[in-house]
Amino acid sequence: MPYTAEPTHSPTATALLDTWEQGRGHCAEIQALLLLRLVRPDLDQKQAAAIPLGERDYQLLQLRQKLYGRQLPVVDACPHCGAKVEFTLDVPQLCERHRLSEPEAITTDADWSWRRRLPNTTDLLELRRRNPEDPVAFLFNRCISDLHKDGNAIDNPPDLPSEIRKTLGDRLLGDDPLAEILIDLSCPACQLSWSALMEVSQFLWQELERHARRLVQEVDLLARTYGWTEQTILQLSPQRRATYVALAS
Repeated sequence: MPYTAEPTHSPTATALLDTWEQGRGHCAEIQALLLLRLVRPDLDQKQAAAIPLGERDYQLLQLRQKLYGRQLPVVDACPHCGAKVEFTLDVPQLCERHRLSEPEAITTDADWSWRRRLPNTTDLLELRRRNPEDPVAFLFNRCISDLHKDGNAIDNPPDLPSEIRKTLGDRLLGDDPLAEILIDLSCPACQLSWSALMEVSQFLWQELERHARRLVQEVDLLARTYGWTEQTILQLSPQRRATYVALAS
C-alpha cells in the first residue's frame, strides 16, 4: 500500500533542538531521517528509511511550510560565470508534483516488463557506504528486478542498452516525481540556462540549524536574565518568548 502522505505531528521547540543535537556531524541521509521523524514519530528509523524519497521529501516540504512558511528563498551560483542567482520557490506548488504510488509494483512498457521498487533513504545510505564507481547503475540494480523482454528473463541488466536503461529510469522517476526536483534557472549576467537539483532535506536541515542556534541564544539570554530553566523557556510560545527576548536585550 502507498504510504500516508500527510504529516501527523507538529514539532515543539524542544523537539527541534533535540533533532539538531542528534544530527550534528551526521551524514545528510541520517539528518533527513531525523527530520522525517519530527512529523512521523510513529516510525522507527528502519521504517522511516523505507519510505520512498519523493514521499519523504513531500512530508519534509509540509514540515518546512509549517515551520517557516510557504515561500522558500534559494540562492545558487551560475556554473559558467559564478554570478549569484536568487529565486523563490512556492512550497505548495512543489508539493503538487507529489504522486502517491505503490512502493513496489510490476511495470510494463511495450514488450518489456519489470518489477520496480521506488528508491528510498536505505538505498542512499548503502550508496554512501559502498561508494560505487557508477552510482546510477548501483541504484538501478537495487530498484529494478525481474526484468523481461517478450517474456524472456534478462540475466544481466547492467548490460542493457543505454536507451533502455534511460526508459526504465524515467519511468521510475515518473512514479515518484519528488525523488528528483530539478529547478530551471537562467543567469542574468551571461544568460546561461541550466537545471539545479533541489535537495529538500539538506535545505531544511540548514534552516533548522539556523533556527536551533537562535533558540540556544534565546535560552542563554533568558536563563541569565530571569533564572529560568531551558525547559521553561522552550515551553513558551514563540510570540511570548520573543517578547521576553526583546525586554531582556
